[in-house]
Amino acid sequence: MRTRRKSVTSNGDNLRSLHVVMLGQDGVGKSALTVRLLTKRFIGEYDKTLESAYRYVFETDQEQVPLDVLDTAGRNTKRKLEICAESSDIFVVLYSITDKKSFTEAARIGRLIRRTVPLSATGMVLVGTKSDLEHLRDVKRREGEYLARQMNCSFYEISISESSIDTINMFTDIIRKYLDAHPGALIPGANTSMYSSATGPRGSSGSLERRASAKTLSIMNGIRTTFARRKSIY
Repeated sequence: MRTRRKSVTSNGDNLRSLHVVMLGQDGVGKSALTVRLLTKRFIGEYDKTLESAYRYVFETDQEQVPLDVLDTAGRNTKRKLEICAESSDIFVVLYSITDKKSFTEAARIGRLIRRTVPLSATGMVLVGTKSDLEHLRDVKRREGEYLARQMNCSFYEISISESSIDTINMFTDIIRKYLDAHPGALIPGANTSMYSSATGPRGSSGSLERRASAKTLSIMNGIRTTFARRKSIY
C-alpha cells in the first residue's frame, strides 16, 4: 500500500506553487491542454504568438495543490528553454501523433532541458496529443515510449478535444507522482517562481507581467485563475 504524504494545509493557502511549463512546437495543443486543465472546456483556436501564465488550484487526493502554469508560444530557442528550465518544477513536453516534425522537436526540447537542469523522473513528462486522430497517425506509440525512456520520464497519449477525462487523469497522475517523489515541494520558501525568473537578464522588457495580482483575474467557465500574458519574444 502506498503511503501518502502529510498535507501541509487542507485548502492550499500559504503553500508554495508547483511551476508547470507547457513546451512543444506550435500547434501541438499546449493552449488547448492548458484550458482543458483549468476549465474542462475545449477551444481549438489560439493566438500562436501569445504566452500566458495562470495561477490555479488543482485538487488531487483530497488535497488542493497550487499550480503556476506557463503556456509557452513561439520558437523554442535555447535561451527560452534555459529560462524555463531555471524556473519550473514540471516540464510537460508535447508533440502531435500526426506530425513527425513535432516529435523531433519534442526530443530536442527534452534533451536540452535534461542538459540544463537536474531532474528526477517525475520532473518531466512526454505527451503525444491528438490520439483521436488515429487515421492520421505519423508517430507510432512505441516511438513515444522509446523517447520517454531516453528522456527518463513518463509517457502519455491523450485526446484533448474529445473530453476532459484524459487531461484531468493525466495531471492527477503527474502531480501525485511528483509530490510523492518530492514530499517537501509545497513547503513555502522555495525561490523558484516563474514570475520572477522569467525576466532573466533581459529585464522588464522581456518579462511576463510578473505580478499576477488578485485584481487581474480570468474567470473561465466559473473557475477563477490569476494570469499574466505577453507576446513570445525569445
